[in-house]
Amino acid sequence: MKLLGLLVVFTGIILIDVPGLIKGKKWRELAIHVVFLVFGVGMAAAVIMNITLPNPANVIKFIFTPLSNAMFSLFE
Repeated sequence: MKLLGLLVVFTGIILIDVPGLIKGKKWRELAIHVVFLVFGVGMAAAVIMNITLPNPANVIKFIFTPLSNAMFSLFE
């Protein structure tokens, strides 16, 4: 039932925003809008279905820890 509500809300967002973007021929904005909307629907659906989502901080830590260690080793 919650998933149906989610789809109704996002359908409403699409019906309000997308026609203006198409009418104004703002194709880049439409593409970005669609990407973020699909990402948002996916994340919201995962939360509703109690799917554990990865923490973005762990990805940032994974990327920047070796970089940080390399920088500190340069200044020792």
